[in-house]
Amino acid sequence: MKNATKGMNDMKSELKSLLSSVLIVVLVLVMILPQGCASNNGATDDDGDGDGDGDETVAATTKKKIVYPDTIDFDDQDTIIEIFDVSDVLDGVTTTVNKKGKTIIQKGTVGDVSFTFTIGLSKWGGYTTPQQMTVCSKLFWYCYPQMYARLANGGSPKAVMLNFEDEGYEVASTSDNVVHIHDRWLYNNKSDYDCLTHEFAHVISRKSTRLN
Repeated sequence: MKNATKGMNDMKSELKSLLSSVLIVVLVLVMILPQGCASNNGATDDDGDGDGDGDETVAATTKKKIVYPDTIDFDDQDTIIEIFDVSDVLDGVTTTVNKKGKTIIQKGTVGDVSFTFTIGLSKWGGYTTPQQMTVCSKLFWYCYPQMYARLANGGSPKAVMLNFEDEGYEVASTSDNVVHIHDRWLYNNKSDYDCLTHEFAHVISRKSTRLN
């Protein structure tokens, strides 16, 4: 009986690991592929020749380019809200800033489930860049609601906190629904966001009301 239970637990762990890997690949593709693959680059074919050759009216759909600051200045909340815009991943996510607690709080709804994602910077040493943080934010909003829909156990957290902390020795770890990632990990391993999908899978497996 113990062997059967262990086998089931191993199978669940493998499934979560596989799902995390698939989701991170999909997210990276979404973020790096150009928006719109039509041969006329989004132009309206006004002259009917189908070639988008310059005789057409080009739709003004280009999103404002975001200039990422070198640091997070909690006195400049407008900039924080601007750079943490995740509308290219999920519409309707709101961002607020808690200067005293040094947290960035995002709230959004997927289907009929409301989620909260909080980034904690009280122990941030300045190594993880603001741009990398926004990628982590988009990763959460792209992956976590899907993981929740597939793997939630009835008490899985709908609120998750991600702390960037320049302390400890581990790459990342999870306690309840709080994820710790070492501040220097993404600084030294700039593409390893998969460590977060791994930790999000740990969060999903827990039952918690700590931040819900």
